[in-house]
Amino acid sequence: MVVKEIILKIRSCRVNAFAAICAILLCFCSLISLRADVFLFGGGGDAKAWGADLLGGSKLWSEPAIINGVKSSIQLVLLKKQIDEYYKILKHKFPNARFRFNKESILIEIKRKNGNLERIYLVNMEGAYSVLQFSMEIPVNLPKNPKWPEDLPALHNSTPVTVINLTNRETLYGAFTSFSSSEQIFNEMDSSMLADGWKSMGKGVYLKDNPTRMVLVTATDDENGKAHGFVLKRNLSGTK
Repeated sequence: MVVKEIILKIRSCRVNAFAAICAILLCFCSLISLRADVFLFGGGGDAKAWGADLLGGSKLWSEPAIINGVKSSIQLVLLKKQIDEYYKILKHKFPNARFRFNKESILIEIKRKNGNLERIYLVNMEGAYSVLQFSMEIPVNLPKNPKWPEDLPALHNSTPVTVINLTNRETLYGAFTSFSSSEQIFNEMDSSMLADGWKSMGKGVYLKDNPTRMVLVTATDDENGKAHGFVLKRNLSGTK
């Protein structure tokens, strides 16, 4: 999943700033659900700094998160250099870390002193700050098979993988797997959301009033016949 692609998709639905914020949160949270085998190299490396302290830049926000019932933290940082420069810096700092790199993004996973993992995602963006850095601390003993929140729309015959609660932003995120296709996921979710009174703003984008809330749904198919679904729900009334 590419952050820029999702933001552009949602902006085309004309829900503007709120949607862009939710899109960033959706992509950010999706990092926790990635399998270890998406990385290209070896066995980690010790991180002495994280977030804005790792590469410099301007911290946009940092706050606690609850991942599968375990307390953690997340951070979003704005960076000004070109993305290939940050790749060189990170490779120098963490030569044994696990990387995934292309011209649009960098994904790296490194070990912290407390035994937890830090997963960092850098993505190319337009504007004065050319790169967004997403950082998330992943607890070393993260529980599997979390309970799916009642406040998130559910899909039949699916298995929860990750649930993230950003309490400060009244935001819930869930990732799941299913033997349905991604198109079946979109169709089932769409029928369920419309029946529950939500208004469709485009494929996988829904709004509901009193109070104003947004739900984003996305799904992808893998090579093994499974689909991976992602749902984010955010209260837009008076939130940060």
